[in-house]
Amino acid sequence: MVDVQTRQPGKLWLSIEDLAERLDLPVDTIRKFRADGHAPKGVRMGKRVKFHLDDVIAWERQRREASA
Repeated sequence: MVDVQTRQPGKLWLSIEDLAERLDLPVDTIRKFRADGHAPKGVRMGKRVKFHLDDVIAWERQRREASA
C-alpha cells in the first residue's frame, strides 16, 4: 500500500532530505527552519533527525491556516 501523502510505501518517518523534497525546499532551508524553531517537530535517531508524518501534516495545516 502506498501512502498518498509521501508517495512511498508505509513511510511514517521522513528524513530531512525527504522533508525538503516534500516541501520543494533546499535541505539548508529546513535546517534554518529547525534552528529558528519554525520546522515540524523532529526526533533525533542516532546522528539523524527524523520527522513523523503526522507532525509534518499538522505543521503544514498550521502554516496553511496561518497564511489564510
